[in-house]
Formats: sequence, structure tokens, C-alpha cells
Amino acid sequence: MEMQSKRTLFQRVGVGSGKNILDVGFRDVQELQEIASLVGPTGSVFGIDINPLNVQSASKKLAGLSSNIYVKKGSVLAIPFDDCSFDLVLCKGVLHEVKQLEKAVSEMARVCKRDGFLIIIDLQRFSRLRFKLYRFIVRLLGRHCDDVHPGFTREQLLKLLAHEQFEELQYQQLPDKGRLGFNEVNLFLLKAERTN
Repeated sequence: MEMQSKRTLFQRVGVGSGKNILDVGFRDVQELQEIASLVGPTGSVFGIDINPLNVQSASKKLAGLSSNIYVKKGSVLAIPFDDCSFDLVLCKGVLHEVKQLEKAVSEMARVCKRDGFLIIIDLQRFSRLRFKLYRFIVRLLGRHCDDVHPGFTREQLLKLLAHEQFEELQYQQLPDKGRLGFNEVNLFLLKAERTN
């Protein structure tokens, strides 16, 4: 997805002036910078990633560039921030790599403010057989496979979110496709808000 369309997407889901945003599994410094430009000097962007090398690389790239972007090592299963810290929690392409989905959603809900939003962008559910074949080939090649789930159904996510007192505001299939090995997969965006 091109940066201009990402900017539009971020604006549509509520990234705006003065907001405090958490990007779970950020991976991309350019996206953090784009979000920071939208929240402006009165907002802040925090990125966490489980890989310390990604965090170290991002810290170097961001040094001296922006005073409202912060990165640190952290897992979606143990987010290193206090309860109710963020206006918006953004999770892009992470959940299909997480075994403990309930714990991940619970942690994102925990750090989201009472009037905050949770945005999930990930893979739409596709053929379990193709997914198993993909994982088999990756292992056959002697490589590690981080992918745990063949994407998600809308209903599957809504059930997890309802357990954390969140309800869907928006669900859409994104125009861009993702890739999981030889599998071209659809991507979705889900925006949810806390109901309590």
C-alpha cells in the first residue's frame, strides 16, 4: 500500500491531532512518521515490536527526526504500558502470528482508553489446506514460520472483541492484497470501540 493511501486510511480510522496512538508490531518507521504527522506536536505515537533489532534500527532512523515518536521492545501479549493509555491502538498484520489471540486482544483492550478505538488490519480467513501446505513448505526449506493462523473471519474477531466489551464500528475488505508465501490473501480492516 502506498504511503498516501496509508495516510488516508489512518485518517479514516481516527488518527488525528492530539491523539496518543499505539502501533503494535510497528515494523515500518515511515508509517510511524506518517501517524506522527497526523497527530501533530500535541499527540504522540508509540511503537512496540517484539524484535529488539527492529526497535534498535527504528531508534537509529528516528534519532533527531521527531520528538513525538517513541519505540520500545514489547509484545502484544504483555504490552509495556499502563491501563487506558491510548486513544487508538493499531495492530497491523500481527494477530495471524499470535498463538494466544484472547490474551493479545485483552492486552490491546487494557491499554485502550475508555472512549478509545481498536483498529485491526490482518488477513481474511483463507483455505486451511493451503495454509498448512505453505507452513509445510517453509519448514521443508529449513526456515522458521511465524504464521500461526490462516487469517480470521469477521465473526471470530467480533467474538473476541465482545469479550473485552468492544463492538464493531467498521469492517471492510481492503483493496490491496497480502501475500503469505505463494498464497495471495485478502486483507481486512476492523475498527471497534469500547462499549463500557
